[in-house]
Amino acid sequence: MATEKYSQWEVCAPCESGKFKHFSGNEECSFCPDGHVPLNRTSCVPCASGTVSSRDHPETCTPCPEGSVPNRQTNTCEECTGPTYAFEGDESCRRCFFPALILTGDENLCTPVYTVLFLFASILLAVFVLAIVGRLRVECLKRRLKKLVAARNWKDLHTTQARPLEYGLWQRRACKLLALRKAEVKSRSLQLGVSLDYVFGKLENIYKEKAQQAEWRVDVWGPTTRSGFFVRVRSSGDAVDPESAWPTLSICDHPEDPNFHQVAALLAYGPWALGKGLCCPRDGLADCSLVDALETECNSAKATWFLSWVWNYKFTTVLKVGAIETLEDLTQQCRVDAEKAKASVQADADAIKERIQKEHQSFEYVNKTVEQALWCEVTKFLEQSQQEPEEIELSTQTPQDSDLSTSSAPVSAMLSADSQCSLQ
Repeated sequence: MATEKYSQWEVCAPCESGKFKHFSGNEECSFCPDGHVPLNRTSCVPCASGTVSSRDHPETCTPCPEGSVPNRQTNTCEECTGPTYAFEGDESCRRCFFPALILTGDENLCTPVYTVLFLFASILLAVFVLAIVGRLRVECLKRRLKKLVAARNWKDLHTTQARPLEYGLWQRRACKLLALRKAEVKSRSLQLGVSLDYVFGKLENIYKEKAQQAEWRVDVWGPTTRSGFFVRVRSSGDAVDPESAWPTLSICDHPEDPNFHQVAALLAYGPWALGKGLCCPRDGLADCSLVDALETECNSAKATWFLSWVWNYKFTTVLKVGAIETLEDLTQQCRVDAEKAKASVQADADAIKERIQKEHQSFEYVNKTVEQALWCEVTKFLEQSQQEPEEIELSTQTPQDSDLSTSSAPVSAMLSADSQCSLQ
């Protein structure tokens, strides 16, 4: 049949590329609707997801390039906008969620740059917050340690720890602060001395009270307690079993005028010790030293002077110092005889005496100098009692010619220089 295009009937020709015809006749072939392509030129099928077709390219479905997706009619590609992106062939734009970032230009990527920056900023913020919290915790630790020391709570002081999770970046500072405070407490404990007022006025009565409670037996050194006997055996190095030897000793009464070996065995260590059961400031464990126990009652403080004595001194010997009543007694106690002085190593004593003789031709200069120094320093610690002492005039003469006053003004017993009981 002839048509306008084919004016003369010749032959049936197939539809052009991109067109279809689903019925017979001489009508012309048609384009498939947008988003469709011909199938065997007899029908149209929709394009696959993510592809488009149009009359410019009716024969095939074309995938959209990166950064764009098919429009509703699937006849063209539209670029993704805002925080979205697409890969080639995507049906719809993908959303790029914060803190990721869309890179513009040819890249069409949802890059994790923002994520990295966000995480980095979060880490910095966390470190900053932890640093502030740790610093505040250190300040709290300072106040807590101060309160523990003021309350003499040695157990809590020594059990306090600076944990990493608690102090963070400041843990090392907290550990150093804690160690320093413990060291200060221990150092102060090691510097404590017994008040002379306690020695001269109270120690004898405390001894007598405790001595009646203890069991005393006689060994080769004299009356002793069980603790004192064990210490003596251990110190002497004798091959004796103190456990089996102690019951064999004879029971005796406590000594009325004990030496300080016997006093220490009763009051410094053993079951009747004054520090028994008290927490030790040096390590936080049970049982403390004598001076630590006395400090709770203000009977010990930081030692400022040393009273020369030996363990074999008896009570009566030491109490003579507390019985000084006149300056004449005081000067008599301060007498020095360098010529008869002794040393742990006799050769050292001989060398010192030889030098004194060589430089001063006699011991008088050294005796007078030391006596005057002793007298002056001891009087600084004499308590002013009810009666004011007479005026004391120290000689301004040279040590060789000086003489000590022998005024008979009353003088009270020496006291500890430091009467404060609280830690600084």
